[in-house]
Amino acid sequence: MMNNVVNKKSKQSMKLTTSATTEEIDKMLEYLMEVYELAYECGPTHLLQEASLCISMVVMTKASQLNIIQSDMAVICSFYLEMTKALTAKREMSAALDKKLSFPLLYDDNQWPQKIAMFPSESNILQNEDNDLYDDETESRRSFLMDLTQRYKNESSLTYNEFQKEFLDILPPNWAVCSISIDIETDEMYICRYRQKTTPLLLRLPLKRQSCRDGENDGLSYEDALKEFNGILDSSEQINKNPSTSKAWWKARKELDVKLKDLLFNIENWWLGGFKGILMADRQESPSRILKFKEKMDNLLFRCENNKLSGKHSKMRKLDIETELYKSFLRLGSNAQDQDVEDILYFLVDAYNKYNDQQIGYDEIDLDQLIMDVQEALSDDDNYMNSNFDNHDNQHVILILDKNVQMLPWESLPCLRFQAVSRLPSLSFLRDRIMLTNHVNKKGENKRGEKTEWSDYVIDVNKIFYVLNPSQNLKHTQNKFEDFVKNIKGSDGIIGRIPTDQEWVDGLTNKELFMYFGHGAGETYCKRNKIKNLDRCAVTLLFGCSSGRLKLGGEFDPSGIILSYLLAGSPAIVANLWDVTDVDFDRFSKSMFKNWGLTSNEETPTKQKSNVSLVQAVTLARKVCNLKYLIGSAPVVYGIPCYLQGNS
Repeated sequence: MMNNVVNKKSKQSMKLTTSATTEEIDKMLEYLMEVYELAYECGPTHLLQEASLCISMVVMTKASQLNIIQSDMAVICSFYLEMTKALTAKREMSAALDKKLSFPLLYDDNQWPQKIAMFPSESNILQNEDNDLYDDETESRRSFLMDLTQRYKNESSLTYNEFQKEFLDILPPNWAVCSISIDIETDEMYICRYRQKTTPLLLRLPLKRQSCRDGENDGLSYEDALKEFNGILDSSEQINKNPSTSKAWWKARKELDVKLKDLLFNIENWWLGGFKGILMADRQESPSRILKFKEKMDNLLFRCENNKLSGKHSKMRKLDIETELYKSFLRLGSNAQDQDVEDILYFLVDAYNKYNDQQIGYDEIDLDQLIMDVQEALSDDDNYMNSNFDNHDNQHVILILDKNVQMLPWESLPCLRFQAVSRLPSLSFLRDRIMLTNHVNKKGENKRGEKTEWSDYVIDVNKIFYVLNPSQNLKHTQNKFEDFVKNIKGSDGIIGRIPTDQEWVDGLTNKELFMYFGHGAGETYCKRNKIKNLDRCAVTLLFGCSSGRLKLGGEFDPSGIILSYLLAGSPAIVANLWDVTDVDFDRFSKSMFKNWGLTSNEETPTKQKSNVSLVQAVTLARKVCNLKYLIGSAPVVYGIPCYLQGNS
């Protein structure tokens, strides 16, 4: 925190050392960026991730000392933080794409190939005169994969000046992307918010900043949160392995459900505090209303300064704070807690002191009165927003989570629990799915190279494959869903027997929706290496225990079969972060299908696109679980919003 009072002598001393400090900082940045450039393609991933955190810390320190433009600082830090996320998976993706392009795109191992061909390079693929092996659709697919391959190859030479165009300007207007990274050495969280054609909003938040202000030692560290979370999951596993009486079992499970709920509440309040709005979906905010809210907030601090000067002449100055940050404050609305507003006020005081000679000390402000004034400003604007807001349902938030936070169910934080939220390991995987959607919809650019309007990814409900209870020991699940899946027009699948790996592959490559009702992620039936090398993959529902869990690997990136589905190009995968019980989860699944609009022949079909995305359907289904956190928070969506459309 900045000192309450900075006297003139200290300011003069700071000016004398500025040049030397700048030189040292620049030299440090040069070394760190050189490490990044040398190691990006094949260096240790943990080294690159540590370097990116160091670069971000140094750049933000430099910005605070030398008044660097906030937007420039945000772009530089965002670039390095994002490019090193899921680096192992991105390297696997690059290798998998090369492999896919080296062989003809044949989806059935049982077919005798018409020709045997291996193309050692992309140039040979393009120059090969004998192209009758491929039809127009396959050629189009190859072209898409080659474009994707080139994008990954270009990432090693990508600069932060190109970052916005490559990853952010392609975002649909109703998507907000929020990236979360934690430096476990310093217990600091970096949050970046990205929107189409908008400068990134970047925050660095010490996890225990609120307790430190009061000179206390409570709060919630990263280590404490992870210990509590793992303890809840371990206890749940032990209870399921050694069930006692039904009454005792339910009591123990409900206690764990409350513990998980409380943990998520504490993560939001301690870690995010007054800045939780940075993760929330956008609202229709009028620029004039945002400006008025900003003026109200500025005037609160100017009033503090003027009171302190006791009538002396003072020129009112504006705070150098991004408009996007004020928008995040507005999202708190009239329900903002005192603790949240206090967190915001301390931030604003620090920001004001940073850019003005006249300082405001924490002990010189009437905190209680300021809290009431801010809550009143938020309430006034909240009433306006609610009366002019009609498009909230179509807003989606996509989380990009680093390896230190991906195990937590961020989607179930109180501020996000009722919003459409999905996740992905990196911005590269998000870009791939946007490109895939444009490819499938034959959109993206017209003949003159101009961008066309975004169209969502839509699934044909007549192309569904299912695998139900292949192990034959989930009778409740089979009884619940057998008639349902059989009566979906155009669906095909397997019930009560083990599928061959070729049946599994055919379901993923030749259908548009793949549903698995069984144990785990079905890796027993089809290995992850075979899945990741598929050149296309359906939207996938993996309803087994821990099907979406990524196993931690210490300094290495996490691993899990869910990454194989992402490498294969699945637009979205529903999977569980931890083990679930079948009865309560079957209740969730049934509700999700209903919310999404997936119906059987016995129900009224529709030709129109469903107005509810898969992400929204999952969000709505969580509330039907008896254990709304222990079971309801386990299923998450890896990927982008996908919709249903029938052809009947």
